[in-house]
Amino acid sequence: MKVTTNELGNRQVELTIEVEGERIEEALRTVARRYAREVKVPGFRPGRAPYSLIAQRVGEQRLFQEALEELAPKVYEEALETTGLTPYKLEPLELVTEDPLTLRAVVQLTPVVELGDYHSIRVEPVEATVSEEEVEAVLQEIQAEHTVLTPVERPAEAGDVLTADVYIEVEGTPLYERERVTFVLSPDGFTGVPPDFVTSIEGMQIGEERAFTLTYPADFEDPELAGKAATITVRLHQVQERELPPLDDDLARRAGNFENLEELRARTREVLQSRAEVKAREQLTEAVLEKVTALAKVEYPPAAVEEEVDHLIQELERHLADRGQTLQSYLEAEGKTLDELRAEQRPVAEKRIKRSLVLREVIQREGIEVSAEEIAAEIDAMAELYGSSAEEARRQLSTEASRRSIRSRLLTRKAIDRLIEIATQEKTETTETSAETEEPEAVTTQETVTEAG
Repeated sequence: MKVTTNELGNRQVELTIEVEGERIEEALRTVARRYAREVKVPGFRPGRAPYSLIAQRVGEQRLFQEALEELAPKVYEEALETTGLTPYKLEPLELVTEDPLTLRAVVQLTPVVELGDYHSIRVEPVEATVSEEEVEAVLQEIQAEHTVLTPVERPAEAGDVLTADVYIEVEGTPLYERERVTFVLSPDGFTGVPPDFVTSIEGMQIGEERAFTLTYPADFEDPELAGKAATITVRLHQVQERELPPLDDDLARRAGNFENLEELRARTREVLQSRAEVKAREQLTEAVLEKVTALAKVEYPPAAVEEEVDHLIQELERHLADRGQTLQSYLEAEGKTLDELRAEQRPVAEKRIKRSLVLREVIQREGIEVSAEEIAAEIDAMAELYGSSAEEARRQLSTEASRRSIRSRLLTRKAIDRLIEIATQEKTETTETSAETEEPEAVTTQETVTEAG
């Protein structure tokens, strides 16, 4: 058997296999002998008819096709062993010539990663701080949530809550028709209307109907409406004045289980601080992963990208299903085809693949491990979030597939912790393993590592 390879780039190799004539002849006769036991040939007992007569009865091409189906996987495996190629995904062999029997396939190889000197990266941690202005902004939101609405008989003013019939027509086509719709008389209180909508209905009296024409700006967010004139009719039914409650102890008690305003303020600061720390950690993680990935040389086959795109589409489908939508309805609403959506997702998929492969190599280089006890502790922590259903959740989380997923997530978490420790020169309890300094070997395993960032 003669095997030749041709590098195509992107972790792809064209593999050409030329099979000896004797081997295909042997395969043909093996298939013919099987038919000889089933096909009746006058003058011959079952299994005794010569090859030539079986070929006439069954057909040379049929014998050849079946012989090829049996022989191809064997020669494929031998060729891979001979060349030392490690396939990521086996593509089917295609027939090039029958005589000599020549087969060809493009073999997509497992990804390879060469980490750069990631121990040299340095990233300044983001300080998680909360200003007094941020605390006050949240308290004002709480005030707004407890706004008291009082009906008034005066003309409508900016900031009032109105109840009105609203009809909007654009170039003779109805765009919006609602009776007794309630909205705040503010620039962002009624979406989809030209900017002068608020000033056009200020001063209206209850029971009054007002019709006017406004033009959408040329840069309006909806390009189908940009630059077009809208005829708007408003009939006002009710005007309600908004009254903010005082920011005091009574509001704190109404807003939650707080004794006074200072307790509410302290809790607000605590929540904001926690969010700020999470955000700072996310920013630090992103910065570190960007630098580590930029230093690395990562190669992967096209099949890896397409598989990751599949995962992204599946994630989108699950998200849409939670909102009662289907992928098809989403595509129709966006005016896209599935191919266009896949093309949009490929850059995201490539970024995820690179990071996943880099993290996997870091795990190997740093000797990061996850113990059975750590997995069990993570399962317990996750199960407790389900409250009264904790035991059922623990049972489901303890399956082999779930444990593998949890292990992968913990490995990723530890790898990121280690990289942050290196980049910030911090000492954490995650791992005290020091990285080796020699050049890393190429990654050939296909174990999935959870993508982060």
